[in-house]
Amino acid sequence: MNSSGFNVYPGGKGANQAAAAAKLGYQTFFVGQVGKDAYAPMLKGALSECGVNTTLVSTVNGSWENSIILVGGANKSDEWQITDEATQIAMSARVPVVLDAGGGMDPIGADLLANISILSPNETELSRLTGMPTRTMAQVQAAAESLIHSGVNKVLVKLGSKGCLLVDIYGNVIRQKAFPVLNVVDTTGAGDCFTAAFAVAMLEGKSDAEAMAFASTWQMHWFCI
Repeated sequence: MNSSGFNVYPGGKGANQAAAAAKLGYQTFFVGQVGKDAYAPMLKGALSECGVNTTLVSTVNGSWENSIILVGGANKSDEWQITDEATQIAMSARVPVVLDAGGGMDPIGADLLANISILSPNETELSRLTGMPTRTMAQVQAAAESLIHSGVNKVLVKLGSKGCLLVDIYGNVIRQKAFPVLNVVDTTGAGDCFTAAFAVAMLEGKSDAEAMAFASTWQMHWFCI
């Protein structure tokens, strides 16, 4: 499907009602909160343009974590078939396979898990894959180790502002803290940037710890884009 453009419009029941009341000539205040993100100025600006007083709209410091809506579309049609075949070809050619668990809701088959060099979920995806809680670092490690017991060689868990954690089949556990970012613009895609940077570092011969540090550095730059 092709489109001729992309537009974002402000809305929401309370905001729509406040805008309508202001346009009707009534003194209208909007009481609420916005985050420190790219949409906040647009939302407040749109209300102000309609005549709504936004002095009671406060800005809150969020967790800087993003929310994602998955639309599988055509990618849902093969139910891992293409992934299985590509993985088998790569492994037969001694090419390491890094599987990002994002976007998938279906269980990963045992044959595919056995052919993966590194499985890289975030903590939410890790919980979905294992059915285990991932609220604490100990829980994250336990869930990652359960995937190791299922046949995965290495599990690299992306933890957002808490950094990342890697466990492998030999019992090694490596923790990398996230680098501080002063002016976060948007975290969307940061995990993808991390996984790509880790794969590049791995192909360059860096150790797991070095690759994690390298990927965390590139992820930090992505926050500021």
